Amino acid sequence: MFKFFIIFLSSCFVCSSQVLNNNLVVFSENGNPFTLYVNGELINNEPQVNIKAFNISEGWCKLKAIFEKDNTVVSDSIHIKPFQKNSYKEITYSIKQGAKGNKFVFVSMSDLSAPQTPKVPEPPVIKGPVADNNLYGNLYRAKDNKPVFFRNYNDTTGKCKLSLSDDDVLHGINLITKSNDIHDKYSYTETIIEYNCYTVNQLSPFLSLLETEMDKLKIAKRAYPHLTDKNNIHKIGELFLFKSVKEEFEYFLEETANKEHQLSLKCAVAVSDGKVSEIINMIKKENYEHDKLRVAKEQTVNNCLSSAQVKKILDIFNHDRERMDFVISAYNVTIDKENFKILEENFQFSENKTEFLKFISK
Repeated sequence: MFKFFIIFLSSCFVCSSQVLNNNLVVFSENGNPFTLYVNGELINNEPQVNIKAFNISEGWCKLKAIFEKDNTVVSDSIHIKPFQKNSYKEITYSIKQGAKGNKFVFVSMSDLSAPQTPKVPEPPVIKGPVADNNLYGNLYRAKDNKPVFFRNYNDTTGKCKLSLSDDDVLHGINLITKSNDIHDKYSYTETIIEYNCYTVNQLSPFLSLLETEMDKLKIAKRAYPHLTDKNNIHKIGELFLFKSVKEEFEYFLEETANKEHQLSLKCAVAVSDGKVSEIINMIKKENYEHDKLRVAKEQTVNNCLSSAQVKKILDIFNHDRERMDFVISAYNVTIDKENFKILEENFQFSENKTEFLKFISK
């Protein structure tokens, strides 16, 4: 058995002292996992390629490595001299495996790289007006340093027990701006929008706090049913920075207005088949799929249809994407919704058929 010595020269006037708290790192040069024993003590339960042992002190240190692949055993000893400059160091050895035999080889000695028990940072403290048991207007109550929001909006009736006051809005803005977690900021905004009714002017500052334009657009769409002054909704468009996002929001408002108009028709009688033929001819005059869809949807705003008539129009389109867009629009003016399922066969792909069935099931 070879004996390895860690000998560090020092000036003659440096006195010897007890050496403590070294780390010993052993790694396999070939990348073969192994278990390590130091002075008979097992260091790692699961075989690893790189192993660290802590609190290695002065004197002889017996090493034994057992490789997982073939149970090869490599044994040796090292000796740590009792010089003060050897304290609090990280000693690294490699294990060489080859035709000439297996052995531990000294690599380096350096400062400690990490403690045995890593320091775990304290969890972030949520900063905000959330003093426990306090009420913050009609918006939320604080519990366990978190806001518990009141649900004022009724999803069934589309109305609120009460609308937010300006003070309630200030409580919400204060909560969001003083929270130091991005996820919480968005979650608080989303919940306030979903649980309450408000004016356009009250909604605007919440949208302005959002990080991205797409988040603004998403929340603005979800907020629409909760607005008490929908006649001012176009003011929201001024908050968007990009033209494409503004156009997307305007398109959403147009689609929403059309849907509300369709529902107000309370369709009970379908137009004549002659009228449907006229609509089909108008659609076919367009050369591009998206233009055909635009004309078809324009015609469903004021005309009531049967499922069979919707099917005839649906046959014009070449792609499932346009078919799905059209049936969603036509559903609101279809007089026999119980027969709407016959349109499933118009979709080419099974996933689109599934999406269609999910839509009508709602």
